Amino acid sequence: MNMLKLVKAPDLVSLLSLAFAMLSIFSSIERDFNTAMFFMILSVVADYSDGMLARLMHRTGNFGKQVDSLADIIAFGVTPAVFGYMVLGRDTFTMAALVIFTCAGLLRLARYNISPASDYFEGLPITSSALLIPAAYTLLPLNLLPYLYLLLAALMISSIKVSKLKLGKKDKKQKKS
Repeated sequence: MNMLKLVKAPDLVSLLSLAFAMLSIFSSIERDFNTAMFFMILSVVADYSDGMLARLMHRTGNFGKQVDSLADIIAFGVTPAVFGYMVLGRDTFTMAALVIFTCAGLLRLARYNISPASDYFEGLPITSSALLIPAAYTLLPLNLLPYLYLLLAALMISSIKVSKLKLGKKDKKQKKS
């Protein structure tokens, strides 16, 4: 298959999300944690934008969903784990928490890819990690972060139902004025 025919505008935005994630990883390795957090947040913005653009373009098909999920595991699974590794160090408990977190993120995305369309997510969306990890880094003592990674892992693979964010759409149940 010709790649130029497969890749559409929303896929390019997914790649932008991945690029921001990679810049976050590079910043974490350089121990520039503020820049790393900034790029994690930009990755979330790009990830939200690719989905919105796909809906606006009435994009259907499996290719875009796969590109998005593959970018998401790096952006919201690997990137926060590298950040955590560089911030927290190399003790066995922390490394185990980071591996569990990343594996749970992959499982969460795989479940999403095989699930039928719905008005909710099953389990905490992996994207949340790229917002919660930077927030926790600035607000919590560092010794609590490995526990946050484990909590996020448990929530991602849980069966809790999380409503999808619907900006700009009126609720169907809303009464007309």
